[in-house]
Amino acid sequence: SHIVIQQRAVVENLEAISDTLTALVRGEDVRPINTDGRLSAVWGQPRLTHYLRWEVAARRKESRQQQCKETQWILEQILSETPPSSMQAVCRRLEFEASTLYHNYPNICHRIAARYAAYSSEMAAERKEQMYERVRRAVLELYSQGVDPTARRIGDHLHSPSLTRSDDFREILQALRSELN
Repeated sequence: SHIVIQQRAVVENLEAISDTLTALVRGEDVRPINTDGRLSAVWGQPRLTHYLRWEVAARRKESRQQQCKETQWILEQILSETPPSSMQAVCRRLEFEASTLYHNYPNICHRIAARYAAYSSEMAAERKEQMYERVRRAVLELYSQGVDPTARRIGDHLHSPSLTRSDDFREILQALRSELN
């Protein structure tokens, strides 16, 4: 602490202090202790300033380390969330750039991204399966009525004309037509 530094400054200059005090007690004319060459002309000040700079730097470093631990913990919590978040969403939530997170936490970021990619693929397959079932029911219903199941008629029947524009729809319709023939 700064007190220790000040005490060291006194101890290191004890002889000069002793001579000055002894001269004062004898009533002699005393000249101030020479402080030439010192940065501040006050004993202990250069060391105290250096110490304070070191202390501030140490606190900042400790604060950064604590923030890193907290961020690591948050990322691990995000990794276990359901449904999984994308790295883009994680970056927005934590208010970090993706490059910063990937640089400081590469393993966990890659695991979060891989988990989200697997989830997205799973959801896409599930949506395609649901579309297949909806289209299949519509095709069978139109076919049982003696109506040719065209893309437009299926879209109208499902009240979703935009559905007919997807590549998955065309693929499903082609598979169902070949199944019926």
